[in-house]
Amino acid sequence: MTHSQTHARTEESGTTEGGTTLTATERHRLLAAERRRLVLTVLSNCTTPVELEALALRLTRQEANIEASDAVDVEQVMHSLHHKHLPMMDDLDVLSYDNETSQVESFESKPFY
Repeated sequence: MTHSQTHARTEESGTTEGGTTLTATERHRLLAAERRRLVLTVLSNCTTPVELEALALRLTRQEANIEASDAVDVEQVMHSLHHKHLPMMDDLDVLSYDNETSQVESFESKPFY
């Protein structure tokens, strides 16, 4: 691989805390959902693991401010986080989600922004 190919590949992908490189497609998939972007924003301000319910409450409040007519309750947000968003984000190594303890932990570096 030439230097220019290596440089282009580096610009197209980000590296997660665990050293996993996100492809442009993975980054797009990660950031495509407003809820996942909000999760990253909320967790970027946390220094300790966050309970799923507390995260869902914060997201519900933020989503209500974005579009009041589309606000959903905390239970629905928890459900979508638990079954869809957090497992996908954990699989991409951008955060750690323990579904047994309902703990969500952010990794310090976020090069995929």
